[in-house]
Amino acid sequence: MDWHGFLFGAQQLPLPLIMLRAVLLYTATVVATRVLRFRHIGILAKHNYLVAAAVVGVAGAGIINSRYPLVLGLLSIASLTLIGMGLSYLDLKLPQYLRNNPIPLISYGKMNKKQLRKASMTIDNLLGQLRLNGVFDLNNVDSAYFESTGKVSVFKKPESQPVLRQQMGLPHKNASPPAQLVYDGEIMEENLHKLGLDKKWLETELQKQGFASHKNVFLAALLADGTLYVCSL
Repeated sequence: MDWHGFLFGAQQLPLPLIMLRAVLLYTATVVATRVLRFRHIGILAKHNYLVAAAVVGVAGAGIINSRYPLVLGLLSIASLTLIGMGLSYLDLKLPQYLRNNPIPLISYGKMNKKQLRKASMTIDNLLGQLRLNGVFDLNNVDSAYFESTGKVSVFKKPESQPVLRQQMGLPHKNASPPAQLVYDGEIMEENLHKLGLDKKWLETELQKQGFASHKNVFLAALLADGTLYVCSL
């Protein structure tokens, strides 16, 4: 085995050494991302994204090109990881210098053309983001901001905001998510026990909806209002 070529690059390498280089560089990339704790791509800071791209580029070059020194690739990934950690530390300590502040696209119901250009956003882009926020009439918008996550947050005018149950004097309503009781013909016994229910109750409720057995049910979920939602296989 040409271990010198494996570490420092060679014109040609045997297949086992090429595969081993790929495994080591891939492992180094995974370790780097774990150490840097990259967040969701939508909320990556600019420096996080650049460091991640550089790490992937270094690893890819080392895997494809056998003449590329493995030692240099590993040292480069380690160096980039340290740089990313340093910038992330500064991001926490000096957020006003490294983070992007929200860009006001609409203020007091008026669209800001200058800020739209700053965000590189067209009118169609903005209208699309408003629709995704459930706004179809510009007259209902008080303010809208282009966030650092790449999304637009919208605040409606008071007269356009939905009325809350509390404002209407209605009693509190449980808004907990549906609890799965049956999935693909199998009973979720742990969820049943958490709710203080048993199989007998479940089978009775299923029979009320025309199901002879839970084996015929794809999904059964207990909704917040106490009703049982059932979907057949």
